[in-house]
Amino acid sequence: MGSTIARQSFNETIKNIDSAITSYQAVKNEGTLGDTFHRAVQALSPAVRVLRKLPPESLVYSLEPCSRLASGVKNILNAVQSSSTSVLEAYEVAIRKATMQAGYEVTVEGLVIRIIQCVCERAEGDKMEPNIADEVRRLRDTMNELSKMAPSRPKEGSPINANAYGEAHQFIAARDAIQHNNTGAGNQLNGGHFNGPLNFGAPAPPTKKAK
Repeated sequence: MGSTIARQSFNETIKNIDSAITSYQAVKNEGTLGDTFHRAVQALSPAVRVLRKLPPESLVYSLEPCSRLASGVKNILNAVQSSSTSVLEAYEVAIRKATMQAGYEVTVEGLVIRIIQCVCERAEGDKMEPNIADEVRRLRDTMNELSKMAPSRPKEGSPINANAYGEAHQFIAARDAIQHNNTGAGNQLNGGHFNGPLNFGAPAPPTKKAK
């Protein structure tokens, strides 16, 4: 009975990862999603490749936690690639929803790191198969790389302060957003989206009066 459940969770994990990879094809060239997002999803392919190489005797324990993580990535990717809005906005909406459901902050890279951790631990087991040792080592290197990258989604409430005094144009691009600069007549904030407080009109320092 236990081995049957373990096999089912193993198959479900692979199915969820494969589905996420398929959905990613529709947004793989979307630069606004950022390097961390793309690097994380790209790491799913080598992870599922290692899973498929595991011998049958290693599947006596359930992969249900890994399956749930993979399902989370799948749901986020499905929402992003099927949205009629911008992919970045769709990602942020999907992440907020996943965070509310999970009860902790969720990002694609966070889910992928935990999936890789699960795969590596299962592959290493009591005796790691020689044919996947190098692949597992590279997966752990990827985990380390992802943990050091900037978050794919800025933390809510993280303000960006910018001050300019005097007569000059000021252009500020933060993180991976599209920036529109308007130095003439017209609307400046065309489709603007802010993840933290933004204040205009900070007072300039007092100027010294000429004697």
